[in-house]
Amino acid sequence: MVYGNMREPPGSERSASQKLLVKSANEEEEPLMGIWAPPDSLTRGLALKILFPQMTAPFKLPEEIPVPPHLIFGYDAYKARDVIKLSEKYPGQVLALGFFTSDKPGEGELISKTLNDFETKPTPPTYDEKLVIQLSKTDYECLLEFLELNPSHKSKDAVEGEEEAKIFFPLGYNIPVKIKEEIKKKARKKGKKASAVAENTNGEAQPPPEGEAPPEALDAEKAPEDDTLIGEEGDVEEHDSGEEEDEDQEDGNAQNEEIDGETVEGADKATSPLPDVISEN
Repeated sequence: MVYGNMREPPGSERSASQKLLVKSANEEEEPLMGIWAPPDSLTRGLALKILFPQMTAPFKLPEEIPVPPHLIFGYDAYKARDVIKLSEKYPGQVLALGFFTSDKPGEGELISKTLNDFETKPTPPTYDEKLVIQLSKTDYECLLEFLELNPSHKSKDAVEGEEEAKIFFPLGYNIPVKIKEEIKKKARKKGKKASAVAENTNGEAQPPPEGEAPPEALDAEKAPEDDTLIGEEGDVEEHDSGEEEDEDQEDGNAQNEEIDGETVEGADKATSPLPDVISEN
């Protein structure tokens, strides 16, 4: 953006670097280029929009198109093909449609959003159902032709039509199911991350990352197998006693064992309790 296609000093002929060059009176001194750095992203975006309108034009957010004044029309379900055929004649005039159990606002429950889904449901239609459409009020001829189909329900004016549209077609009604599922997945991931952060702040123990063993398992792996004298049933180590004995045990007297400078008489390494100093540690 500064140096143009050259992407390095001194920059392309019409780049910002060439336009912002400040030449000094002394020809020996190199020209300087000054660039103002906005303090935040909002000001930076506004500066780019003003200084480089052609370069930022593709990145502009599309302006929100206001919903035109509209009415709610209800038809018997057997007229569905006539209504849809007429909506194709006036593209963009039918803002939303759906099959409901009733065309009375607040009483009808949604059955299907498309004709194909309505006709292919396991339960065959009784055609007591209603097709409800949100019809724009901007085309007078379009309104007349939809009125000629004899709707079973029609809003009195655009004010009532807007209130009824909120009941039949709430916000997000026309969003595809796949996009809704992606939004739900992202919300679940954010919820899991938030709960994990909350547990960390509360000081609770967290599970080890994937692929890593818990500390207890690591300690167990480090511990030598020879240190265990008695394990499960049948794993008791047997020691031969009899002919090969040390000379110090010939008299049958108990050994004297010295632990931390203290002598304990009759101490057996396998069965004697630990001293207080070791047990406390």
